[in-house]
Amino acid sequence: MKLEKRAAGGDNIPEEAPQTPEPKKGGKPVIVYIMVMFIAAFLLMALSLMMHQRTTSEGIGELQHSFSAMQDMQTHQEKIIELQDELSLSKDTIIQLENELQTQEGEAKAAAELLEDKNDALLNLYCLQNAYLNENYDLCRITIQNMETLGLAAQLPTTREYSLPSPQETYETIKADVEAKLAENAPAA
Repeated sequence: MKLEKRAAGGDNIPEEAPQTPEPKKGGKPVIVYIMVMFIAAFLLMALSLMMHQRTTSEGIGELQHSFSAMQDMQTHQEKIIELQDELSLSKDTIIQLENELQTQEGEAKAAAELLEDKNDALLNLYCLQNAYLNENYDLCRITIQNMETLGLAAQLPTTREYSLPSPQETYETIKADVEAKLAENAPAA
């Protein structure tokens, strides 16, 4: 249109320059400010995420350490329980062995006493035989009374060896003979 006006005539109207929109002076700094804030927020979020991951990994490390410590403690507790069971079993075994030992000691003591009594009986029989062979009938009477009082006559062995009379048979024979001899020598009352 303007060209038409020029061509047509002649108005000397100054030509208008094409208008370009003038940039607003306040628009660019707001966009820059928003972008800076967005970048700062993003950086803060990234920093927060990294700190959170670090804290989480430290916590996981502490938990793993605590878990391994608990496993070690549980292993030690199991060993302690096992050792306590072995100790209890050992104590029971010791008590059982002590009881068996006491029983065996009692049996051995009884056997020793029996052997001592048999030895004393045989020794008294030997003394009785010597006194009988020497015709000391008073000593024979005292020895027989001593053997009867102490119960040694019952302790004499009754088994025969080498076709000889048993010690019990020898005692009975000597006793009967001594009583007969003492009865002959006794004064008549």
